[in-house]
Amino acid sequence: MRRRKSYKLVTFCCLLFLIIGFGFGYYHDTWNDTKKEEEQLLTKQNRQLSPGQTQALESNHITAVTEAQERGAIDLPAEEDQERIDYDTKVIFKRNYLKCSHKTVEELQAPDEMINLTRETLKEHYPEWKIERFGIDEVILSTDVDEKCLKHYIVKEYNGKIGVYYQSALVENPLKQLIDINIQQLRDEDREKLKQGIYVNSDQELAQIIEDFTS
Repeated sequence: MRRRKSYKLVTFCCLLFLIIGFGFGYYHDTWNDTKKEEEQLLTKQNRQLSPGQTQALESNHITAVTEAQERGAIDLPAEEDQERIDYDTKVIFKRNYLKCSHKTVEELQAPDEMINLTRETLKEHYPEWKIERFGIDEVILSTDVDEKCLKHYIVKEYNGKIGVYYQSALVENPLKQLIDINIQQLRDEDREKLKQGIYVNSDQELAQIIEDFTS
């Protein structure tokens, strides 16, 4: 009877030690696996940039790109950062008339067809004009015209009256003005002049001739 109790006690102790050993081994393996995972995660995090480091890197990259653009090392996208004509731009047209050596200057606000043009596109739209200045505030264009300007006239007889004609071929209708004076009322000398045509080279001279005929 005493031997049987002793046998049961030994068996229970062995079973208890077996369970404790198994539990310790399982816990040890699980702890090692967890520690390895934490170490791997920490290593991965250490390899990544912190927000401050990322911001500093991006800032340095932007500065480097900006400096490269200023040096011309990086081409900017086409049509960007170019001045363009807008509705407030003043446009000046300068014409040099070769046949009379007169020069005219016409100043106006940018016409609709010029709005949003860059220097290059303006060249394409106005190939016969030279761009002396191009800016958002002012554009100056100049050209040579192989004609007389519109300040030169011929005064001559027109259907029994006095007609004023442009000398220049730039206009479609050369008749500028009709003076309602019957040339039969004029002196023979004046009628002969009107038949031949009187060449006038300024508005002031034209005004004086008209005054002479009407007085």
